[in-house]
Formats: sequence, C-alpha cells, structure tokens
Amino acid sequence: MKRICGFTLIELLVVIAIISILAAILLPALSRAREAARRASCQNNLKQLGFACKLYADESGGNFFPPVKTLHCTGIPISGLSPMMDMERVYPEYLNDFAITLCPSFAFKGDAVALWDQGLNPSSHWHHAEEMGWLPTAGNGVVEPCEVYDHPYIYFGWALNPSGLDTEDKLHHFEHALLEEPEGLVHRLELDPHLAQSDWMLEERWSDDMAEPVVYRLREGIERFLITDINNAAQGALAQSSLPVLWDALSGESPDHFNHVPGGCNVLYMDGHASFLRYVPTGSDACRNTGSAFPVNGGGIILHEATHGHDHHH
Repeated sequence: MKRICGFTLIELLVVIAIISILAAILLPALSRAREAARRASCQNNLKQLGFACKLYADESGGNFFPPVKTLHCTGIPISGLSPMMDMERVYPEYLNDFAITLCPSFAFKGDAVALWDQGLNPSSHWHHAEEMGWLPTAGNGVVEPCEVYDHPYIYFGWALNPSGLDTEDKLHHFEHALLEEPEGLVHRLELDPHLAQSDWMLEERWSDDMAEPVVYRLREGIERFLITDINNAAQGALAQSSLPVLWDALSGESPDHFNHVPGGCNVLYMDGHASFLRYVPTGSDACRNTGSAFPVNGGGIILHEATHGHDHHH
C-alpha cells in the first residue's frame, strides 16, 4: 500500500508552538532594535539642530543662540511658553530642511507638512493660533517657518544649569520664577516678546549655584559664567558637555509626550554630543521629580507645563 506523505496534527501543533515561542523571544528584541534605530535618528536630528544654532551664533552679535519663539505668524504674542527656537531667524540660512524638526519615535506620525502645516501635532499653541486665524497659510501644503512650534523637541533659549535644578526646593522656586503672575517669565514674554533676546532677570536667585539673580541667554562661552561649586567658583565652571540645549519632549501627565520607550529623552548638550537620559519617577508630583538630571526631571516637566497657555490636543 502506498504511504501518503504529510504531517500529522500533532506534528503541526508542535511546529506552530515552536514558531510561537521563537516569535515571543525575537519580536521584543526586534522592537528594541527598531526603537534603538529611531532613537539614533532622533539624536542625529538634535545634533543638526544644534549645529544650526552654532552657525547662527557664529554670525550673531554677541554669539547668541537663536531666541525662543514668542510670536504667532501674524505677530500676535504667544500666551504661555512655546519652547522652540524662532525658526524665522534660522530658516533657511542655517537650517534648510524642516524634516530635521521631526523624531521618528514621535507619537504623532507624519512628515513636516503634516506636522506643521496641517496640524498633526500636540502643540496647544499651534491649534489655538489656527482657530484664531493667526496661521493664515496653514493647510496650503508648504511649511512656513512661523508655523513650527514646540514638540517633538524642546528648546528653551536660556542657559539652565542642571545643578540648579536638582532638588525639590530649587524646582519649586524655578516654577515660581517661570509661571507666577505677573512676574513669571511666560507672562513677561507675552507683554514684551523682545525679552526673549535678553538675559532673564530674576527677583532673587532660586539656587546657591547661581552667582547672581539672572539666567543668561544661550551663547558661546556662557558656560564659564555657570558654576558647579559655590565654594570654589574659579574651579567649578560648568563644561559645555554638561549644558543642555535641546531635548525630546517629556511630560508627567501622559506617556505619548515621551518620544521613546522606555520613557526618557535624548538630550543635546552645548558641545554637540547627545545622550539618552531615562525618566525616573519619584513621588506623586512630577514637577518635583529629582530622579534624573535636568532636563529629564521636574525642571523639564515644569517647562512642559509652561506650554499650557491653552489645553493640549491629544
């Protein structure tokens, strides 16, 4: 009798079980590898944005980095903080491709046109401006420099020393200086957007690490004015490799505000290198988080809260 070749049901079930086990083992590894590649791409974009800042500083009076964005396209002052460089000062002389403002890991997918011209982004400022008619060219298929707001990257424009934002008390005073009415920075910027081009003058220091009550504009050489040891200022100047300039968006309120999983941020430093810092939760108040160095702690969360001039779009 001729034997029919084939697999028995048991053999098929065994093969399916083996494939399932292999998939369970390999798929997480493949997912991690894809995320590592996306994270590397985001780091590269941060470095290119940082290079644009350096080019701008080389040609600006006083070697200043670009100021933070303070105006909508029609010249109306922004209510709240939009932590992104003023692209009208950068594009196209120092940055000629808006794709660099994107991160492949960003929860809001799309190209630069989708993000900044069509509004596929979480920036409350962009959506409020579009509702109010302050983005007159939105939806025309072309990204205008004034249409680029905060997210997926954050740029503050002033030099924040991480050692001045490493305790709950320092974070409390930083939040007060940034948000308190009427003297908080965000309110002063709305009244006078040109303050974005000046050092941030404070009523008082929020940390002993500050030699005087002022937060300096980002500019080449500013690290020499930032100290890490109040008892030995001559030997304790901050290095450019420790001064954050740009970083991924983060938030204590929603996982989709992190570009990367596990939660954390790429951080670009003034010397041009970028590192990934993981967000480490501590306590119930995200604005007092001290689990990692600034900006991936309560200081970064407070800057995010400052963007809430209007409700976020998710």
